[in-house]
Amino acid sequence: MSFNLLLALSLFFILAFKREGFCAADNYNVQIIVTVPKNTPARDKVYISGNHRLLGNWKSGAALMTKIAPCTYEFNAYIPKAKRIEFKFNRGDFKKIEKSFEGFDTPNRFIDLDCGGQNIIKCRMECEVEAWKDMLDESAAVHSYKLNLIGDYELFKKVDSKYMELARDVIVWVPEGYSDAKNRSKRYPVLYMHDGNNLFDARLSFQGVDWGVDEAIDRLVKLKKMKEIIVVGVYNTEARLDEYAPMRDEKRGGGGLGAQYSRFIVEELKPYIDDNFRTLPDAQNTAVGGSSLGGLISLYMGLEYPDVFGGMLVISPALYWDNYSIIPWAMSKGFDDSRNKLWMDMGLLEGRTALRSSRILDGEIRKNYPRFKNYKYREFKDAQHNEAAWRSRIHLALGFMFGL
Repeated sequence: MSFNLLLALSLFFILAFKREGFCAADNYNVQIIVTVPKNTPARDKVYISGNHRLLGNWKSGAALMTKIAPCTYEFNAYIPKAKRIEFKFNRGDFKKIEKSFEGFDTPNRFIDLDCGGQNIIKCRMECEVEAWKDMLDESAAVHSYKLNLIGDYELFKKVDSKYMELARDVIVWVPEGYSDAKNRSKRYPVLYMHDGNNLFDARLSFQGVDWGVDEAIDRLVKLKKMKEIIVVGVYNTEARLDEYAPMRDEKRGGGGLGAQYSRFIVEELKPYIDDNFRTLPDAQNTAVGGSSLGGLISLYMGLEYPDVFGGMLVISPALYWDNYSIIPWAMSKGFDDSRNKLWMDMGLLEGRTALRSSRILDGEIRKNYPRFKNYKYREFKDAQHNEAAWRSRIHLALGFMFGL
């Protein structure tokens, strides 16, 4: 065989390996071992859920682990082109997700994948599940935990709705001085926020970092940069994927309950809040906000109910959901200074698809509604898609929406 032929074959195989993702510094043999509580039902399967397609893209029951010993399970896969994987464990349903022994959320576990130039890097991690959400003892600390925050709050447990199958907790935060005698006649604008369990206290937050909403408001009010407001935080449920998306996304396997969830807030929750707290109930003093799918549903609710929500905080929105269908829908609804105020943002490290979708909507708004001045779109250079990033910039969105 000639030298030229050997060289050609060598180049062919090198290119073939690269096309399949097996090029140097691209592959990681990830092995994750987890031990689970001894009271885990023997018939139950254990799954890993995380931010990679091989980890189920955060779907429960998608990435099955292999039982290798009593109460011990293994996940093993070659993961190409990933810098950081994050994950949690569940038993096939987010109702059965892992918790700390006190009942609080376990922060996302993670592995930073940093290749040193070899063909395959082996990454091994051992974990332990302390407790399962559906098997918590009634004496678990989470049941009597008092949130550590500025201002005051009321927590309503297991709020039912005729529109929703699952009950959820709702926290109503009021600023310092709300109960003072001198303020008894004062009324306040209201911000309704999704993922309410992530807003105020790190121990209750999904990733172990809260948004610091109470701290941001307190700081801005004292600096005379925003009005005092009431914040209504609606906790998420195991059906978050379905409830926060008005459209069904067959590719991602979720969504479609956003309209019902919106009716719960508009027709049931808001009237109760207005009756029991000193609110300014008109649309100009009412906003809705959230991140990711919470940003998607906030845009939907603000445009579907402009007579209820005058403001929208659309943070790192999942506008790509259902093949970007929210964008033409939003443009058909239109934007008008007389009824809408919109803050939208995106981090540059949140992925090309998310960034592209936010830029498409921004471009459409500027092209079709150039006179829409109550609008702000911002991009943040080093921001990822997580609570820490949203905590670092929530004050900007609050100042824009409720500024003096």
